[in-house]
Amino acid sequence: MSNQGAVPPKLDPQTLYAEQEKRDVLKLKTYNNILEQVQNKIRTISRLPNNDKSLLFQVPEFVMGVPRFSTRDCILYLVWNLRQSKFEVEYYPTNLLFVSWRKHDIAYKEERNPIVQTMKNALIQAQQPVVSQEPALKPVIKKTTQQYVPPPNTNYEVKKVTFI
Repeated sequence: MSNQGAVPPKLDPQTLYAEQEKRDVLKLKTYNNILEQVQNKIRTISRLPNNDKSLLFQVPEFVMGVPRFSTRDCILYLVWNLRQSKFEVEYYPTNLLFVSWRKHDIAYKEERNPIVQTMKNALIQAQQPVVSQEPALKPVIKKTTQQYVPPPNTNYEVKKVTFI
């Protein structure tokens, strides 16, 4: 038997990951869609008057029309992204995320709120002495001779002053 023309089949390890990469890209799109839902909910709540500067978000266990994904991995992805955006995030069992931006609200009120800034500037101006832009005028004092006489019971020498 002669196998001179037969070439053994080869398997490239990189081809094994083509399908895995497609699944991972689809998972990433799903995670980003859920992250967008969280961000939209944050925007909506932040626009409400007297809001609590926080929200609870239930991470879905599945999304219709999308292959199953790991809820645990999705939660890790959401928490990491929200924390990178400087939100405070806490996880509670049954896929519940508590997201808060209270610290940012306090910082805004202290540093950037125009109403507070106006009040701070007014307070600073009230504490500073008023410096007049106009040159000081010398007061004109007209004294009579009686005002130059010392009070009684003092041992001063009295000199007569004559004004020209």
